Amino acid sequence: MNQKYFLPNKQSNQILDKLIEQLENEKIYTQTDINLTTVATQLGTNRVYLSQIINDTFGFNFNHLINKYRIKEAIYLLDNEQFKNLTFEAIAMQCGFGSKSNFNAVFKKITGTTPSEYLKNG
Repeated sequence: MNQKYFLPNKQSNQILDKLIEQLENEKIYTQTDINLTTVATQLGTNRVYLSQIINDTFGFNFNHLINKYRIKEAIYLLDNEQFKNLTFEAIAMQCGFGSKSNFNAVFKKITGTTPSEYLKNG
């Protein structure tokens, strides 16, 4: 049974704003060892509150949020002529994935296609 913890809206919104700023501007998702506890500490909260805020706001967990940002970055790199020389493995590493196989699996899960199919059909 999941227990809900009460966090005032103002505090919750401040944490959410800081999280989005860290994702959008600092690109914390590119860190291969990123985890909920570390991010919560950076944001001045705890993992339970951060997890609840992410689940309530986005409808999925921390890992899925990080993976969505990583795939968004990968698509940017795949679509950008400037990065055409990068291999899929190099793109995976640049986006924070620890391996090409994990990158391929997550890419397919989120987009419904593999990176190579995406390029071919793009």
